[in-house]
Amino acid sequence: MIPPRVSHQLRNLLTCNLLNCAFTLVLGILFAGASAHSQTLEVLYKFTGGADGSQPDSPLVRDSQGNLYGTTVTGGANQLGAVFKLSPDGTETVLYSFQGGVDGVWPVGLTLASDGNFYGVTRYGGTPPYEGYGTVFKLTPNGTETVLYAFNGGADGNTPLAGVVRDAQGNLYGTTFYGGDEQCGSCGVVFKVAPDGSETVLHTFTGAPDDGAWSTAGLALDSSGNLYGTTTYGGAHNWGTIFKVAPDSTETVLYNFANAADGANPATTPIFDPQGNLFGTTVPMLFPQNAYGTVYKLVPTSGTLSTLYTFLKPSNGAYPYGPLALDQHSNLFGTTFDSVNEKSYHGTVFELTAKGRLKTLRRFIPAVGDYPNQGVLLDPQGNLYGTTSAAGAYRYGYGTVFKLTP
Repeated sequence: MIPPRVSHQLRNLLTCNLLNCAFTLVLGILFAGASAHSQTLEVLYKFTGGADGSQPDSPLVRDSQGNLYGTTVTGGANQLGAVFKLSPDGTETVLYSFQGGVDGVWPVGLTLASDGNFYGVTRYGGTPPYEGYGTVFKLTPNGTETVLYAFNGGADGNTPLAGVVRDAQGNLYGTTFYGGDEQCGSCGVVFKVAPDGSETVLHTFTGAPDDGAWSTAGLALDSSGNLYGTTTYGGAHNWGTIFKVAPDSTETVLYNFANAADGANPATTPIFDPQGNLFGTTVPMLFPQNAYGTVYKLVPTSGTLSTLYTFLKPSNGAYPYGPLALDQHSNLFGTTFDSVNEKSYHGTVFELTAKGRLKTLRRFIPAVGDYPNQGVLLDPQGNLYGTTSAAGAYRYGYGTVFKLTP
């Protein structure tokens, strides 16, 4: 069973992930945040909530021609989610609309693989239709979808909430939020899906105090085949963990969050720097210092965690849900989902310099997008691309794709 003291936070977190944080929006405008550099924001596309998609809810990927790809949690031809392509001239094309049957419901996360195909997951659907436990799918560039694996909801996993990572042999790796050990309260698994569609559970989370529980994040893969990820709860203090799964399926908890200065409830996929250090964010629901999230660095070899920045002021943003991006100068870029008590805007794009200085690059107000909760994509020229999960074209809009140019 889920511990009573975390049930409220867990319900809030699931509501954000599964319903894409649908809030009542107020029409407004967007203005620049405090920054030493001038930024140019361009709204590349505004979703209409129809066949084109609604509520983009996963990080973007970009091909060598500059086309952007992503998923929407609703919308599409059947209002059950879509995979979209956005060309550099702003033309949007729906590559696939989910039908709500064995093909899945509510897609999230895309990986653009070296074979030219896209891989991702759906949170629900599969077998049986609609009420299923989620799928792992393949999508060709011409829009042909193939379900590689449909979760059964038991020991094999249930409800994947983040995309997959692919290795050189074509194996896909990811996490599920539920499934696995029933004694833990269905705490989720780390899984592998081979090119032939066979699934292997690499690790079953067992929860506090010795293991993590309930992962909302994807996995990072290193050159040796080790997988790294986070769990939102579990661990020594039941405030989440950072873990490693070796190629032989041995799992090691690298760090236990304590809901102190180190943060709590990590919910995003970690990223590597060239030295092999991990970077990520925490998004605490209850925090003694009244903080609204942190940015951390973890040295995997020693398990040493450093808090690089703590969001203490609502004006600097709150709840950095999305994954981070790292440039060649060791600057980190990300988004915050909200602004807590600041009524004038909802979410930010930020830069955290290598020296630990936070720059708010943009603050969002509903007219051109609201609640950027999926981080940003960094191109070789230093441009940032991202999505807002709501607002845009209408008072109660359906989200946008944006570009931020230094």
